[in-house]
Amino acid sequence: MSFIDDFIALQKRTPRLAIINTNSENSAYTNYSTFNRNCYLVSGTHYSEDIYYSQYCVGLTSCSDCLDVEKSELCYECVFCEKCYNCNYSAYLINCFNCDFSWDLTNCQNCFISACLQNQSYCILNKQLSKEEYETQRKFLLKQNSPKELLTMLEDLKKKTPMRPTFEKNCENCLGSELRNCRNLLFSFRVKNAEDIIYGGTNINQCKDSMDVDNIAATMAEDLYSSLGVTGSYGLICCNVNWFSQNCLYCELVFNSHDCFGCISRNHAEYEILNIKYPKEEYFKRVEAIKDELKASGQWGAMWIPPTYPFEDTIAAQYYTE
Repeated sequence: MSFIDDFIALQKRTPRLAIINTNSENSAYTNYSTFNRNCYLVSGTHYSEDIYYSQYCVGLTSCSDCLDVEKSELCYECVFCEKCYNCNYSAYLINCFNCDFSWDLTNCQNCFISACLQNQSYCILNKQLSKEEYETQRKFLLKQNSPKELLTMLEDLKKKTPMRPTFEKNCENCLGSELRNCRNLLFSFRVKNAEDIIYGGTNINQCKDSMDVDNIAATMAEDLYSSLGVTGSYGLICCNVNWFSQNCLYCELVFNSHDCFGCISRNHAEYEILNIKYPKEEYFKRVEAIKDELKASGQWGAMWIPPTYPFEDTIAAQYYTE
């Protein structure tokens, strides 16, 4: 059998985690998450407290139903926001306070049904009001309209307002969209706090010197190639869900380990190939032999690890349909 056949056979007989969650308190029903407290039904969320029904968030407090929000508090139904407080039904807000039903605001406070504003306050439908007028009209609109109707009003406003072609904040030499605090990115999308990345996919936070990566989050990861679901690791090639590990090749569900090749469901492992431990010198000799085999078959550097979990057991349906 080839190395790939041996790996697939190992994958089929090796138990795997149903939920991946570490260093968290009172957060049993969270997946792909770390360093949380009092969180419920969140995925890809880290360093947060009192969070519910959210995905891909970092550093939140007392928020619910959020997607890709960072360092914020008291937010509800927000998407791709950062450093916000008490904002609801909004998207693409940076450093905003008390803003509801809004889109693409920066350094704004007390704005309602507004879009594409910077350094503004007490605005409704992008019109500047006095504090008293703002409070009166806001209360009236909330009383007379449902959230769905208010969102429709926001969509109508967006159609009348010039929109930026791509969304980038605090970025240098980047080609992509939905980028924040990035430098030297090429063809990358929905990436934050990253540097020197080519072909970065969705939901990347704290990563550098990498290529063909997706879902890298929360704790800095470096020197990755064709890998996904990684946090706090470096020196990975074609890995799937490797946390706090180093120098791993073609590994899946490997944690707190280093120098592993073709391993599955391992913790605190070192110098292992297909879950078998070897002396350090023999490990590197076998690795080189396997690399030569994969290169000869044209498989070296290709991500050929089969999916781990059934489609219906994942959140993939939110992004793809069968």
